Amino acid sequence: MKLGVVFTIDQRVVVTDTFVVHLGGEHLTSGPFATSVGPHVLSARSDNGFVWPDRTVNLAAGVAFTDSLPFYCS
Repeated sequence: MKLGVVFTIDQRVVVTDTFVVHLGGEHLTSGPFATSVGPHVLSARSDNGFVWPDRTVNLAAGVAFTDSLPFYCS
């Protein structure tokens, strides 16, 4: 299954990535995104209309934040 996902930081698109699940050559991880210190709203939506809940993070200098999106394929 292929699933396109648009990632945004503070309502600005940072990347559109295609995840490949349960097929040869799986692609399950998107790369890192750099942003400034302070509060940010992280968003993700799929190309088929699914929207994950926004997440607000407050980043300090030199801090990394890692998150994951739940996928369910039936």
